[in-house]
Amino acid sequence: MPRALVRRLSVATALGLGVGIGALLSTPALAVAQPGPPPTQQRWDSLRAVGESLYHLRTQWSAGRGGRSAEVTVQAFSRDFRPLGKAGRLYRGPAARAEIATRDDAFAVVLYRGGGDRPFVRVIVRQVVPPGGGVTQPPTIELARPGGTGWAPTNATLCATPEGFTVLWQEEATTPTQGRRARSFMTRISREGRVIEQPHEVPIPWGFGAIAWNGSGYHLALFYDGDSAGQTRLNLVTLTQHGAPEQHPWWISDPQAIDEVHLIPTSPGILVVYRGGADGTTIRAVHSTAVGQWGGATPPTRDLGRLEAGMPFTERVASPESIEIVSPPARPSSG
Repeated sequence: MPRALVRRLSVATALGLGVGIGALLSTPALAVAQPGPPPTQQRWDSLRAVGESLYHLRTQWSAGRGGRSAEVTVQAFSRDFRPLGKAGRLYRGPAARAEIATRDDAFAVVLYRGGGDRPFVRVIVRQVVPPGGGVTQPPTIELARPGGTGWAPTNATLCATPEGFTVLWQEEATTPTQGRRARSFMTRISREGRVIEQPHEVPIPWGFGAIAWNGSGYHLALFYDGDSAGQTRLNLVTLTQHGAPEQHPWWISDPQAIDEVHLIPTSPGILVVYRGGADGTTIRAVHSTAVGQWGGATPPTRDLGRLEAGMPFTERVASPESIEIVSPPARPSSG
């Protein structure tokens, strides 16, 4: 979901992590708590590949007398964007947000809601039955939230792992506090749709955009916002398999209008593909093969073309030098 729609708050030295820049990086605040009347409808689209198929996740918000509601659907497409079956509805209820991750045999969606009196974090896993995109349907997982009352989910991301998926989410304090303003939590889910590691707190104070398994732990993409609009830098940091940062984050982009970011494991390193540029419509890629240094030079970056704002995209990567950006000829229907 586009991060530009989310109001941002700074996190003071957050979580006691002594990396020295916790106060400089920011974290998304409650989108559902923003002031002012909502538009009649809002819609966000994401696209991911599963083998030769493409999976389109749509989150649609609608405004009514009872407040904002959401519907989340997923639609499978062929490589040339022919629908495979009908769209499946994953959620309908109070306004929530959603993110998707895929692997060769399954996809997972994390749903999270921070506003109102019913905050939650849920995970839906669907196993893909080749070749047509059919799925089995384990029950939705309602994750325990170790932060309890006084905290509300504000951001979430997830990635595929050898055993299934890892989910990372962040919560902010809902009442004034002299202590921490943000807390982050991690859990692991099997490909069959069961919790294999209970949610636990991890020392991640920063606003994050994507996570990827790197073979022994994780790479995490972070947003570092400048003093004015359109001056965001992407950063990377590596995490242990239990979610602990291993070093200071390091820059991987120059300041620009950065929005969506994808992390793709390669050999060697992590390929970072993001929507950026002066107006946020340029698709760019940078290949990170070694741990960098905060304040160091930005690695070489490639422009992969332009894409209209709001159009979903994914990538097919043969190598870090051979990247195909995949996007529909028109915004997909909701099925």
